[in-house]
Amino acid sequence: MIIDLKREYETEAYQYFHDNVRSFPLDKNGQIIISAATAHNNDVDAFRHAYVSGAFTIKYNNLAANILGQLNELKGNLKDQPKEEENMDLWNNKVGREYGEKASSRKK
Repeated sequence: MIIDLKREYETEAYQYFHDNVRSFPLDKNGQIIISAATAHNNDVDAFRHAYVSGAFTIKYNNLAANILGQLNELKGNLKDQPKEEENMDLWNNKVGREYGEKASSRKK
């Protein structure tokens, strides 16, 4: 269930970014193509982290969203994620939780 929610929230984040910030390449069916080149350690990655963390804050609460974000980074650390990348992701998660506490819905 959590993994499915995370994927749903990531899809929403990418769609919002595509519609409002800059467009992504599309496949032949008009679906957004996301790759490490387009969405890793950049503004897209930062937005995705913040959005997903904010969405989990709205769905559950700040503590639960924080734990889920920490677990996600643990997974990255097991794959030798650089400490700077972890810190950046945790910062973006924190920003997302702050927005999530202020928002009444994911739409907002």
